[in-house]
Amino acid sequence: NEDIQGRLRYFDVDTGTDTEDWYRVVMDEDGELTMTFLSDGSLNGFIYFYRKDGVQYNNTSYVAGQESTLSLDCIAQDTVYVRFTGNSGCGSYTGSVSVTPPAIDKDLEPNNVFEQAQETFQVGEDIEGRLGYFDVDTNTDTEDWYKVVLDEDGQVTLSIQSSNSLNGFIYLYSKANGQYTNTSYVSCVESSLSVDCLAEDTVFVRIIGTSGCGDYSAMVNVTPTTLEADVEPNNVFGSEQELFETDEEFTGRLGYFDVDTGTDTEDWFEVQLSNDGTASLNILSEGTLNGFIYLYSKAGGLYSNTTYSAGVPQTLNISCLAEDIAHVRIFRSSGCGSYTASVNVSPDIYDNDPEPNGSLATATPTNGGTINEGHLGYFDVDTSNDTEDWYSFQVGEVPFEVEGELQVVGSLNGFFYFYNSGGGLL
Repeated sequence: NEDIQGRLRYFDVDTGTDTEDWYRVVMDEDGELTMTFLSDGSLNGFIYFYRKDGVQYNNTSYVAGQESTLSLDCIAQDTVYVRFTGNSGCGSYTGSVSVTPPAIDKDLEPNNVFEQAQETFQVGEDIEGRLGYFDVDTNTDTEDWYKVVLDEDGQVTLSIQSSNSLNGFIYLYSKANGQYTNTSYVSCVESSLSVDCLAEDTVFVRIIGTSGCGDYSAMVNVTPTTLEADVEPNNVFGSEQELFETDEEFTGRLGYFDVDTGTDTEDWFEVQLSNDGTASLNILSEGTLNGFIYLYSKAGGLYSNTTYSAGVPQTLNISCLAEDIAHVRIFRSSGCGSYTASVNVSPDIYDNDPEPNGSLATATPTNGGTINEGHLGYFDVDTSNDTEDWYSFQVGEVPFEVEGELQVVGSLNGFFYFYNSGGGLL
């Protein structure tokens, strides 16, 4: 913006005709340079832009009395050279160089390779910078790198909009420099790319310019799952962090990738079964999460398992389990997403009998006409299957006649016995 003034084409015997002048101009910004030039008298000629190493950028002609302009885009903050030549006539001139910078401030350099990422951004925070501007010492700035801290598991979306003539590609990388995906962008058009199944972690954004120059504004957003995560670590039997009651819902997430721990493929939970009965493990997953559900004993023995698919309720039933602690395993075979699960137990019809009463010696005393309720056939890790119950009653007089009635609910089959006090089968 400083006036450059001079004269050309005046003749001196000793030096001849002065046909050209050179000036240095210090740019204060990246941007588009514009030379404005006006000569008077009869002076006609050319104006030029040169690099500071003497390489010509471009030129145009001028005519006396007419304002001429010469523009040069995509130049970084640097020193340029201006050359004025006079081809005919003579006269004085005035010129100035102005810079139209990008609207957005520069990014923090150096950030041209993965290891040089200088800035860390949060999800939803504007990432701003410039690309495509040429400096003689460092050449054209063609790429920028940034770190972004993901605050949630979910689908990660990188969006960008560039100005002026800047076109190129955007990339997402893991913090170990593994590329997830990329896509192209075009100046003045919003572009985006998405990567699903990423865990709460740090990712790297790479923005490259393949043509043109300009500034850009980019942002990383995360679309999380709707359900809360489970308490980690709970990836193997015995690492369960949470104990749930019967009918209590528990939520979790599977399939999300973290560089340090890999993909979370399974979760384990403990559930207190409220009573003897048929235990039902229920699950509903969302997103793209598919896999298997398992129910184990508290000793790690597998009862049963079945598959589940995203968006489809699934139930696994295991009959004849005693009031005990069970272990739930939820395994991911493909996709990612969150899930809701619970364990229900079929209600008791009759009360359980007082234990121990599994032998003649431990028989529960009862009286004639008394209704006794009990359970048989339910498995407990500590006592195994309860296969028999014993009761004793006093005979008031002899001879006597006794009648026993047994009513069974469920799938229980077996035998009903009478013994004398010495253990003899009647």
